[in-house]
Amino acid sequence: MKHTRLAAALALAVPFSLPAHADELSDLRATVQKLLAKVEQLEAQQMSQKAAAPAPVAAAPAYTGAPAPAGFIPVPGTSTAVKLGGYV
Repeated sequence: MKHTRLAAALALAVPFSLPAHADELSDLRATVQKLLAKVEQLEAQQMSQKAAAPAPVAAAPAYTGAPAPAGFIPVPGTSTAVKLGGYV
């Protein structure tokens, strides 16, 4: 949506920019129109990809390994436990 606004602002700013020859001005307008079409195409593509988003992944099962020793943190979905430590 921001790109559309930016492209529209550029399209409106072109006639008020530095003096240009008619050929240059028409070339710039054609370029802006092409860019606007490309932005609209990309936005439509992005919306279709959002609509076809994959189903959410189920949460990992709870820690099923042996009880973690004191001070260790079990990692969900695995039989691993981690201990974090350091000096202050």
